[in-house]
Amino acid sequence: MKIYKIIYEEKVIYIGKTKLDLHRRHLSGHPYYPEYRLGQIELIEETDDIRRERFWIDYYRNTGEPLLNRQNGDGFNVKTDSKFDYKGYLKVYRKKWASENKNYWKEYRLRKKQQKINTNEI
Repeated sequence: MKIYKIIYEEKVIYIGKTKLDLHRRHLSGHPYYPEYRLGQIELIEETDDIRRERFWIDYYRNTGEPLLNRQNGDGFNVKTDSKFDYKGYLKVYRKKWASENKNYWKEYRLRKKQQKINTNEI
């Protein structure tokens, strides 16, 4: 299993684990975070210990990185198992992100349309 991080605007925003190729995992995106695809994916380590994801999430949270992880890895839910104000944090972060990336969805739709056109030409 691979433990990876997503870096967006020089900040670690997501820690995850996968059995997939990292590039393939990155392309599949994340249903909640558009920043996921915009960031860069980097391998942290390969391991068989599923607790390592929790270790790295704790590590980056303690260093002050703006992680978007809903869970603390390994099934530990931040919303119910800690005093972290996840909803407040996410609301502020998404509002800030939306104001800084006003044209994201418009550009995203244009890219998808262009990809579809390019695929049909082949």
